[in-house]
Amino acid sequence: MAPPTKKNGKNYSTARFGWICAGILVCFFLLMFRVGYLQLLEHQQLADQADQRSIRTQVVPTNRAMITDRNDAALAVSVSSKDIVLDPKHILDTQTDTSTERWQSLANVLKMPLADVQHLIQANARKRFVYLARKVEDDNAAYISKLHLTGVSTEQDFSRFYPMGQDAAGLIGIVGQDNQGLEGIELGFNPLLQGKNGLRVYQKDGSGAVIGVIKSVDPVPPPNVTLSIDKFIQYVLFSQIRDGGDRQPGRLRLCGAGEGEYR
Repeated sequence: MAPPTKKNGKNYSTARFGWICAGILVCFFLLMFRVGYLQLLEHQQLADQADQRSIRTQVVPTNRAMITDRNDAALAVSVSSKDIVLDPKHILDTQTDTSTERWQSLANVLKMPLADVQHLIQANARKRFVYLARKVEDDNAAYISKLHLTGVSTEQDFSRFYPMGQDAAGLIGIVGQDNQGLEGIELGFNPLLQGKNGLRVYQKDGSGAVIGVIKSVDPVPPPNVTLSIDKFIQYVLFSQIRDGGDRQPGRLRLCGAGEGEYR
């Protein structure tokens, strides 16, 4: 058989080059078709999916109204505190090592075993929001923030403090974890004691850092509520009931002679 001529080799190289160019053009047109399809037909769906992954809505709570006596002495006060929040899915997706010294410091501040923190993460592996601790003091929350732990953040909250303690507990009542009144004045005047929460819509990147605020509505705090009672008189009355309560239960009411207000 005669060896291939130089002309045949040249034709073979030209044909191969043509096929390569044709393949590149086909890939290019397929890629352009796919890009156009995504941009024109699936743009909204893809945008919605991206928003679901990156946009978060956060309620900005307002403080509950202060309750005071007739002389403006505090009977119930809201004190700033923080909630410690976990993002279990992000922690697991990033394969974060939760056995490090910084994670142990988190557990120590919250006075809980590190194993409990790790179990909470594993038990809520698909969730993006789980409370680790509620109503943590601001100083402790600030320390936790400085640890810069992946998937751990703080949110504003308020704790309720009663300066008179048990001396006025039966009248003032209490609130629950969600700052809703459960008993006494706290329950009876709950709508009046509540303010209007604010709203914050923001966008996060893959690491959980805030990259932009889309919408922000400031909270509206409620006005203080003043009762007709006198703090000192309440203390004296409660002391009398407490000191004699072991012998016989009792109830005392003191009203103004003219207007009939409870004192």
